[in-house]
Amino acid sequence: MSGLLFESEAALAHALGAALIPAAVAASAVRYARVDDGRAVVVDAAGLAEGVKEALVAMGVRPGRLPKDALVAPFWPAIVRPRPNAAPSFHVVLFVSEEGTRGLDIATELLSKGAERIDIARFDGGVLVRALRPSFYVLSRVLETQAQIAAFVPVSERSESVWVAAGFASPALAGVTPAAGEIVLMTAEGAIRTLQPEPFRAIWDHLEITLAPAGESPRPLPLARRQVPLGLARVTTPKVPTLWLLREDAVATIDQLVETAPEDVLRALSFVACGPRDSPLVVLRASKPMPLFPRGDAYAAVPELPDVFVPIDRRVHPPIWSDRLRAVVGGPDDKIRWLVPPEPGGALRVDSAALDAFVPLVDWVEFVAEPHELEPWLRAVSFEPGAFDAIAGEPEPRQAKREDDATPDEVRKRRRRPLVTRSPVVTSAPALSSIALQPPSRRAAALMLTPAQVEQALEEAEAAFAEREDPLADPSRDGGWLDLANLYERASLPRDAALCRARLVFSESRLAPSALADWRETASPDDVLGLVCGLHGASMGEQAPPPPDQLATAFEELDRAEGRLCVRSQWIGMSAIAALSGGDDLLLARARDRVFSRLEGGLSALRDLPRVVRQMEGEAVNERRRALTNVLTFLEKEPRARSSVEAPEELTRAYVRWVFAIALARAGGGAEAHELGAKARAAIPNDDPIHDALRAWFSSRLTQALEDEPESTPVGHDAIEARERLDRLGKYKVDRVRQAVRIIEPAIDLDPFRSFRNTGDDAGVALLRAVFTAKSAAAQASIVDGAWERAHHASGDDFEKSVMSLVGALGCCPPRVTGPRLAGLGELVASAPPNVALRLLLGALPLAERFETSEATDAIAALVASRVAGLGHEALAELAPRLAATALALRHQEAMHAIGEAVAASLSRLAGDDPRSSVARLELTRALAHLGIEGDHESVFTVERALLGRPLTPVDRHSQIRALAACAAAISRLDWAFALTTEWARATDSYNTNSHLCLSAVELADAFASALAPHRGDGVSLARRLCDEDERAVRAVLFREEP
Repeated sequence: MSGLLFESEAALAHALGAALIPAAVAASAVRYARVDDGRAVVVDAAGLAEGVKEALVAMGVRPGRLPKDALVAPFWPAIVRPRPNAAPSFHVVLFVSEEGTRGLDIATELLSKGAERIDIARFDGGVLVRALRPSFYVLSRVLETQAQIAAFVPVSERSESVWVAAGFASPALAGVTPAAGEIVLMTAEGAIRTLQPEPFRAIWDHLEITLAPAGESPRPLPLARRQVPLGLARVTTPKVPTLWLLREDAVATIDQLVETAPEDVLRALSFVACGPRDSPLVVLRASKPMPLFPRGDAYAAVPELPDVFVPIDRRVHPPIWSDRLRAVVGGPDDKIRWLVPPEPGGALRVDSAALDAFVPLVDWVEFVAEPHELEPWLRAVSFEPGAFDAIAGEPEPRQAKREDDATPDEVRKRRRRPLVTRSPVVTSAPALSSIALQPPSRRAAALMLTPAQVEQALEEAEAAFAEREDPLADPSRDGGWLDLANLYERASLPRDAALCRARLVFSESRLAPSALADWRETASPDDVLGLVCGLHGASMGEQAPPPPDQLATAFEELDRAEGRLCVRSQWIGMSAIAALSGGDDLLLARARDRVFSRLEGGLSALRDLPRVVRQMEGEAVNERRRALTNVLTFLEKEPRARSSVEAPEELTRAYVRWVFAIALARAGGGAEAHELGAKARAAIPNDDPIHDALRAWFSSRLTQALEDEPESTPVGHDAIEARERLDRLGKYKVDRVRQAVRIIEPAIDLDPFRSFRNTGDDAGVALLRAVFTAKSAAAQASIVDGAWERAHHASGDDFEKSVMSLVGALGCCPPRVTGPRLAGLGELVASAPPNVALRLLLGALPLAERFETSEATDAIAALVASRVAGLGHEALAELAPRLAATALALRHQEAMHAIGEAVAASLSRLAGDDPRSSVARLELTRALAHLGIEGDHESVFTVERALLGRPLTPVDRHSQIRALAACAAAISRLDWAFALTTEWARATDSYNTNSHLCLSAVELADAFASALAPHRGDGVSLARRLCDEDERAVRAVLFREEP
């Protein structure tokens, strides 16, 4: 029989690689024989056209005779035997076991040795175990022994359907495409085996974490009760006070308060006097939190105990539950109680006062005015043209700035409160011509308005301000900020007024002198904002500087008030102290680092932006809020199939309500969020440490959402402490909830099982600890440079871990340390595999943008785009969600453009209907919609939605539902997101978290809530978008750049 003689297998491989053998022929079975002691190969040429044969002969292939005992290969590339690989890659390894139980044993061992992902599939006669980054110890043991297990690696990154024996390579197999559902294996000897396994399933579907059987319960021993003295510990962020204890000059302090405070403040205050008449203790109580700082001790209510108060800078220590504290201090009854810090060597004391003893402060005030003092008010409310014209040229008494609208009918019987405490200044009226040249100032015009006029003017000013589309920091808005500041002051909103004025001073606007003058005239010296204003004025030479010893006190006061100050006010105060200290560059650098640390999570709309911006949510947020309410109503009414081992339904429902409470708070539904949070808290038992940790975690996130803190804000210390008190299994269960519920843990890399398995210290944690404890920026630079050097010399998995730890440490360093090192990151990862380099670059890109390192940001974005282009299908499907998440977080235009192109190119390359590819396409589509890149996004959603009807594992089903819901919200099809709630009926599981809740139900609820809740940077909330843009303006000023 005629054939073709190839002088070597390499020659045949070259012909296949050069496509000299037609693809249709190469994919068919063929007869062949090895001759010349196995060095040459004769192949049956019957299937080749004459032209192909001639071309092969021209290339040096000779005609040959095929013997009768020729072998049969399933396809031409199978003739070429594998060769040893000098640099093998074991990123993904497939273990083939002919015994099912042995396959599970090897999977369990791989898991215990740190494999990142393990999937299992059965085939006729055995089990396949696919492992991502398996332990080399396990792999080498399999390769060295003759057990009934074989190890294989993918022939190429583009497909995991064709595998070759571990340690070998077979380039000829790269072009083989098996039938759907088939896997081709090539042994080290070159034998071909084709399998048709079941779909791969995650190892979690085959494992259940167990405990040893409970032994005999030990007999309890009676222990004596131990007395633990209750005390007070300091907190990092003082609370807003609602109770004050006035001990020294109490009556004088009350007099000063009633003479200066607006009447709405007086109406919110009540007081009671105790003790001796000549030096009484006055207890001042507010019906709502307010930034009053009279001379005295300020207190705030204990959470969940509104009638028990502690100093605003303290908390109860040790941290005990509210019911335990209640048992110690007493109540609830008709009294309020406050905890008095002990004297040195003393004990904590509880004082109280009867509620019915408090008298409204406004009932203690009598408003009086002399006739000549009412003249400016009469002119303001009458419409006589001559009088109205003359008032602009008539100097107004300084202390009459707030009381022009008082009427003679406001009379009280106890304390006289004069409208003007100085004699009026008598001046000659200027000529009318000079009055026309001296129009009233913005602030004077605002002070002349009546309350009704103020309300109308403020409404009109806020509406006009909201209609503009230019950035908040645009200089053309400066006049509007100054007008709003004056109106806020007149409307008794001093904090909003200070926020407006601080913006102008911070940006060195042309109106900054006017804003500073108004700020200085209205700020109280006892208020921290007054301190900021005074420090800035002193640094500008407009008033006498404070003594040097008081600068340290001022610095400590600003440090304590950091949680109450906006970042602009903090910088104004800190930079002023640095200037007054003789140009202290080190202090200025530390102040800049402190502000950058606060900006890490973004600006807080509640703390950093005035009311006009906080109200600019838009109709899109209202739609999201309504959609969240509709979904929650459906979930609470719709029954679902429950497994026999589930926790009681009321516990699962409580956590579902908590999830939606956080989402509604993010969508501006504060009242509904409060109500849902209270219902959830009431349904959770108080005697279980795991519930305690989850309660602390959910409560902390709800509080942050209500206060409009960024989602990246670290969870409260109480939650972390509650988790740390748990044993390993308890921490595992809490971490499983954190992993499944994204709204309380946005991190996508949380691995509860690895945390459960890991009992030792982590090198990355040690590096972070070293950076945090470093005494100076130079010491931090030395530490990260050492870590850089270690990463440079690391290899394999150690390299990726080292660089990830390095990037995390750079995020904790000041910009002058981080910026130059980020610029060299591309060179550090240049030699890494494409998928490893891409993971590291994606982790560093948000960091580069956060530190406003434009060159590094653009360079890293370009590297990301190039690395994405070199990924195979499997690696691309794995890393696409991370690429999409990075795109959602970006705000730098050049980086967004580069990443947007990479996202679009990745979406066009992703094929296949496996769950991972489907989720990847949805995430990329969501990112494109977020970036504003046009495309047929709805068609992508429709196609992927249809794939949800196929058989899926619970993990894959929940992942796809989450991706579908997020995609639907991104393309503004909230009705499509609601339609996915039909999956609720099948939400159940048998995980070990069922001791406390049904994790699948809570995870599915979180998929809907997280998708519908507005997120930072998604453009749904206009206020948040403006907040993000404003953050860049703050960074630009700090970097001495133009916004």
